[in-house]
Amino acid sequence: MGRCEFSKCSVGLRIKLRKLVEQMSENNVEMIHKLMNKGFIDDSNGFKDEVFREVLHGVGDWKNCDEAKDYLLETLGKRGDKSKSRYSNKVEENLAEGTLLEQSLLCHVVELIQTDRWGYEREGTNGTFAELPNIAEAEKEVQKAYKGLERFKVVLVLQQHSG
Repeated sequence: MGRCEFSKCSVGLRIKLRKLVEQMSENNVEMIHKLMNKGFIDDSNGFKDEVFREVLHGVGDWKNCDEAKDYLLETLGKRGDKSKSRYSNKVEENLAEGTLLEQSLLCHVVELIQTDRWGYEREGTNGTFAELPNIAEAEKEVQKAYKGLERFKVVLVLQQHSG
């Protein structure tokens, strides 16, 4: 089976999970649910996003905002990263870099550039280009897309995915 790798850069948002979950209410729970599903954890080389996905799958009923919020605060406050052994199937969770509540969620809003790579065991360099965007306009789009959400920063988001 072949393998796909892609990288994408965009103007997006960054918010600490604690700040995001704490502001969940009946008025914004749907937006926050979509943001959590669309976004990913700021993590250069760990498995925090994998753990985050496991937590999201356990939420149950997002329509019960208080229950979902309590579950997320409790569970994200207990879970962290994973250590996976190269030489065995041993997987251990650890909190060496803090809990998921202390981590940031990143989310693409205005895509700037992306590149993919397909094949089996590939080595080498690939690249692409894009015209310089109007960052101020992209920043306004982020603010508009998440109007009502507080305590987030507009940032440049780079995502790599392999699988």
